[in-house]
Amino acid sequence: MGKIDKKGVIHGGVDNVSYRTYRGQQIVQMKAGKVKQTIATKESGLEFGLCASTARVIREAFHRTYKGGYDGPMINRFNSVVQSAVRACSTKARCQRNLHDADLSYLTGFQFNNNSPLDKVLKARPEAIMEEGTVAVYLPAFSQEDIKGKVGEYYIVRLLLVSFDFHKKVYRYLDCKEIKVDSKGFEGGRIGLEGHIPQGSVAILSMSVHAYVNDVFDGSRSLNSKEWSPSEIIGAWHMPASEEQEHLETKDLNANGFIVDVDIPFEITDPLKKLKELYKKKNRADQLKAALPKARWKVPEDDFQLPEGEISFK
Repeated sequence: MGKIDKKGVIHGGVDNVSYRTYRGQQIVQMKAGKVKQTIATKESGLEFGLCASTARVIREAFHRTYKGGYDGPMINRFNSVVQSAVRACSTKARCQRNLHDADLSYLTGFQFNNNSPLDKVLKARPEAIMEEGTVAVYLPAFSQEDIKGKVGEYYIVRLLLVSFDFHKKVYRYLDCKEIKVDSKGFEGGRIGLEGHIPQGSVAILSMSVHAYVNDVFDGSRSLNSKEWSPSEIIGAWHMPASEEQEHLETKDLNANGFIVDVDIPFEITDPLKKLKELYKKKNRADQLKAALPKARWKVPEDDFQLPEGEISFK
């Protein structure tokens, strides 16, 4: 019900129109009507939910690489990247595919912080490759002066390798290598990432740069922040599955002290389960519609005559 105040301004709603004021101006809005979604539209929505929860798992696994901060749109950007990677799979239908079927090239080059993209911060570009089931990074020589945007007393270049199994709903920290860059710089070379990549998993490698200063009272202090915290996915690979999958205890530790399998701490969207419910409802509706008796209209064959005389408009 709409009301007019002492100033003659309308508040509230009338039919499907609502009135309100914003910064001294009268705003009129139409109420949104109910939109009937098709099965295809609902399938797309369910798959996006799967991609969004998948992206969240990866972000949380790599949060240590950009803990100084990330740009505001990062979450939506990464959701879109994961969705594009999954949609690139043409061999499986919607809601039946996930990151294990995706084109992982979409992930490579993703910046967790567009305020300080790694390819702009660090002059030297890494080359990440997988060699017979192990990951290696070839990094050219560079000095402190080649790191742009933040002046620190020294820097740490961190490589973090993580594997993901979205069937078992676990991820695993495989290895972390750190390169300290001070006044001597880095001479360049090959950095091997250890740790056995589980078969049937997706391995993702990130590279990040962290700036530090030495504080008299607090010791070493990080300078990374939302404005400067470069972190990039520099490699992503599918590890083929075999008939005999390995089973590891969640309490086991690898050589670096990482927990072997980390349970995903939240529910991942299961689009297949919800899709089955949608089709079940649709089939039930179709059956009810088919069971309804069809209306039969009898057209009079005779006694049809046009009215005679003048017909008033009233």
